[in-house]
Amino acid sequence: MHIHRSIITLLLLGICFFKGLGFAQTFEEHLLNTQAQLPVSAIHSAYRDKDGYMWYGTVNGLCRDDGYNIRIFRPDFLQAQDRVIGSMCEDDDMHLWLGADNGLFWLDKRDLSIAELCPEQWEGERISRITPMDGKRKWIQCRSKVAL
Repeated sequence: MHIHRSIITLLLLGICFFKGLGFAQTFEEHLLNTQAQLPVSAIHSAYRDKDGYMWYGTVNGLCRDDGYNIRIFRPDFLQAQDRVIGSMCEDDDMHLWLGADNGLFWLDKRDLSIAELCPEQWEGERISRITPMDGKRKWIQCRSKVAL
């Protein structure tokens, strides 16, 4: 009887284990309707803003996707080779913050202009993550420091 319970217990544990693996590996793949409009196939960052636009960071520009068309922004800071936008977030003042391989920038969504932020502090820094804290403050992470 003891051996019978052990076998049943092992069988149930095995089923739970393999069922858990199945859930961990389940995902759906959907191609973008606008994927052919991207300047390159590699997207290094993606962000959905409050207006419903999808923004993609690539090595060849910042892309705004409205679901039908992609608009590509190629600002001066991306002209050098391998300037990747690796992180994005939005604030309450209609700015899209952009963390790039060569500093911190923002896009003013009202006029779609892009400006560099605090170049003396972030010049040459690869911004790996921008995390919103509240409407005004952000955590900014790069190789050598974290700032608020």
